[in-house]
Amino acid sequence: MNRSGLTLFSLALVPLLTVGCADATPPDPQLAAQEQGVTYVAGNPDCASLELGDFEFKIDGGPFQGVFALDSLNTVTVTSPDGIHFDWSTSLPIDAVIAKGGPNANVYVYEDEASGEVGLSPPINPNTGIPYEISHLSFCFDYEVQVRKSAATSFVRTHDWSIQKTAEHTGLTLSAGQVFPEGYRVTVERVGHADSDFQVEGLVEVYNPAPFDATLLGVEDLFEGASIPLACGVSFPYTLASGTSLSCSYQVPVADASPRTNEAVVTTSGIVGGGSVTVPVSFDEALIEHRDECVTVNDDRTGELGTVCVDGAPGVFAYTLGIVYSGCGEYVFDNTATFAGLDTGTTASATASLAVSVPCLGGCTLTPGYWKTHSSFGPAPYDDTWSLLPGAEETPFFLSDLTWYEAIWTSPKGNAYFVLVHPYVAATLNRLAGADVSAVTEFLQEAESLLGTYTPAQVASLRGSSPVRARFVALAAVLDAYNNGLIGPGHCDE
Repeated sequence: MNRSGLTLFSLALVPLLTVGCADATPPDPQLAAQEQGVTYVAGNPDCASLELGDFEFKIDGGPFQGVFALDSLNTVTVTSPDGIHFDWSTSLPIDAVIAKGGPNANVYVYEDEASGEVGLSPPINPNTGIPYEISHLSFCFDYEVQVRKSAATSFVRTHDWSIQKTAEHTGLTLSAGQVFPEGYRVTVERVGHADSDFQVEGLVEVYNPAPFDATLLGVEDLFEGASIPLACGVSFPYTLASGTSLSCSYQVPVADASPRTNEAVVTTSGIVGGGSVTVPVSFDEALIEHRDECVTVNDDRTGELGTVCVDGAPGVFAYTLGIVYSGCGEYVFDNTATFAGLDTGTTASATASLAVSVPCLGGCTLTPGYWKTHSSFGPAPYDDTWSLLPGAEETPFFLSDLTWYEAIWTSPKGNAYFVLVHPYVAATLNRLAGADVSAVTEFLQEAESLLGTYTPAQVASLRGSSPVRARFVALAAVLDAYNNGLIGPGHCDE
């Protein structure tokens, strides 16, 4: 620590002065001390005469090396390999050190007390230019209680969330009984947080380093200049025995996370003085209690979707719902997703609304791709229109030796027979589902006649210029236009 008491164990080496030629001016020991920030005192001063403390511990005559007992509780360690310069450290803060050598002394004064320093020495010997050897050292001190204080901070952080829900479509046209797989997407995202319940808590610890009892008149905790309650468990005045501590706890709410200071002051009576300590209060490393760090997400039609936490946000849930209406009409299909905070129960919802039209006059049409995948064999949801065939999917298909299901799944590979099969099966199932076929009735009848006359092998053997083959292809084009809504009542969404 330097003379102002700001740095512990700072270097304060007195430079060695050398004597030049015989007529050189001898070094002035007082000036040398001033240059080093040391108080030069003539004669043989002591702590009392300099008013530097109520107590003095003196090491006289050396060796100035070892651990010395200041009292029954405290020690001072001195190191001096050459008997001139010395270092010291102690368990009890010191007010001053007197280094006597030759006729005078250097006095090292610590305004804020110190627990050690290095490189000290007595005054310069003007005859040699180096410090005198140490004749004795005196340590000046008082007894004051030692005050320590902790200030732990904490607050509550409540996380805020948002939810969005979208559907793949905004509107659908379906036939009665058609099951449409609509895709939905729910996104739950953390959008910020709010901090509250700021609090500071800790301990004020008072230690008596003196070899005799201390009388405590009171312990006060000043937070931003205002006194706050302390729980010490004792009444004041209180006798604090030698070498023992008193611990007081506190807890105080504050308005926000601004930096502050917190001071503890201990007042005493008698020979053991009081003490104080000021500590900074910072929320930079505060203990944070998180609330709604996770939310659960539910769908009103499918149930629980899952949980989303801060470290995994945003959470995205994609799923499909089957939309079906058995009767014609205009409908709105609402689907709502909701999140709920796991701690506060805070909720928010998002709804995707889908306008669904089921035509009453003539229905609407679906393509072969729909009917292929919506049989009882899947993979899409079953459309029970297939059950209106005499044998459902297993109904024999004319002269093909195939079932209706097998026929629509057979790739044409250039065979005009199967080129017609696909739109014919779809148009027939559309008719059974209630779609108006008046625009293609004669074409359906002609297709049925051809399919009932020829086998797949016979059509496959026809040349490209064959009128029969050309008619198979032409009918397929008309029915395909019908299934796709280019003619007739219009196409359903698939």
